Amino acid sequence: MTELTSAQLADLLSNPQELVGVHLQGTDLRGSDLRGAMLSWAILCDANLSGVDLTGADLSDTYMEDANLSNAILRGVNLTEADLSHADLRGADLEGADMRGVVLAEANLSGAIVTPEQLASASSLKGTILPDGTMYAPSTMTQL
Repeated sequence: MTELTSAQLADLLSNPQELVGVHLQGTDLRGSDLRGAMLSWAILCDANLSGVDLTGADLSDTYMEDANLSNAILRGVNLTEADLSHADLRGADLEGADMRGVVLAEANLSGAIVTPEQLASASSLKGTILPDGTMYAPSTMTQL
């Protein structure tokens, strides 16, 4: 992957509606405003998205393994079929996010705002740390 300069990244993010399929692996996007961004099919693994506002964004089919999404605002985000394996989602706000088919294997959701219904629609929760700090087990879903 080509490294982006600060100016190139700023230019790219100036129109967040046109980021479909973009490769931003390992990029530091902390605190960025990406509300409504079209990031479907993007590669954001190992990216730092802590504190990013992605309200209403399309992250469907996005690859975000090992991404840092701690304290990110993900309200109303489309996460269908996205891969968030090993992602850090501590304190993230997932209110109203569409999580059908999302992979959350070994992700950390401690303190995240997410409903049991949203979690139940995920395709994988193996090894996931749930919002209450407990490790996922099929029996824990009925207790949430």
